[in-house]
Amino acid sequence: MRHIGKFSGFFLAAVLVLGASIRCLGGPNDIDSKYASLPNLTDDQKTKIAAIEKQADDQIMAILTDDQKAAIQGQSAPSAAAAPGSGLYANDAASMTSGPIASRDYWQSKFNAGQLEQAIKDHQPEGAIALQLISATQLVDDLLKKYPNHRELQAWHDRFTAVQKQIGDNFDRSAEFKPGCLWNQDSCMQAYVGYNTAKTALASNDQELAFMMSGLALDKVNILTDPSEDRMKDYPDAAKAWIKQLKPELDEIHESSGKKTNHL
Repeated sequence: MRHIGKFSGFFLAAVLVLGASIRCLGGPNDIDSKYASLPNLTDDQKTKIAAIEKQADDQIMAILTDDQKAAIQGQSAPSAAAAPGSGLYANDAASMTSGPIASRDYWQSKFNAGQLEQAIKDHQPEGAIALQLISATQLVDDLLKKYPNHRELQAWHDRFTAVQKQIGDNFDRSAEFKPGCLWNQDSCMQAYVGYNTAKTALASNDQELAFMMSGLALDKVNILTDPSEDRMKDYPDAAKAWIKQLKPELDEIHESSGKKTNHL
């Protein structure tokens, strides 16, 4: 019977704290429904009742463990409603906290994050880095509006803004990257973005996106590997090898997704 009594006591505490969490959403005179229904309550009475209830709630919270508090707060947190016109599955994006996204903007942001670190390692001009970060930060900020809880996106945002602050506003806007930097090589970036977006789209069976993005990547790979022009002469050896090995896989993705979507 003692165990039942303890459970009942905890359940009562949980109910009271849950009630406190709900009341926090209202005004200072919001009180428990069993008192709110009383006739002719004055504002002064409501205020005093609410204060007494809050004091009791605070005392209960003081004796609960962190796990118990978290469980109750989790129960009382309202589900975020999707904004009107935001789409039927808007909350799916809002609840995403990690992992690749089948979006060209995600993969371009990942490319930007990697190239930022490489540019710093290679001591590229600060002005060239700062100019690239303006658009890179805007892109990841736009993604965070849709995926506000995605940890990787937030980490990129924090890194981009931290470097921007280090550089400051007085940078050379005419500065250019030194040869071999891939950050300002659009064809390389588009090949990377197209390939990875197509692969991610395939994982979620989005054949239409896979076809479109693999086609984009193929166009850029064909341009970069054209034997009549050595467009990759300044690229690092690892980048050259990666670009060259993409074509067979991209051909396969493009043909397969094209047939499934009746484009081919």
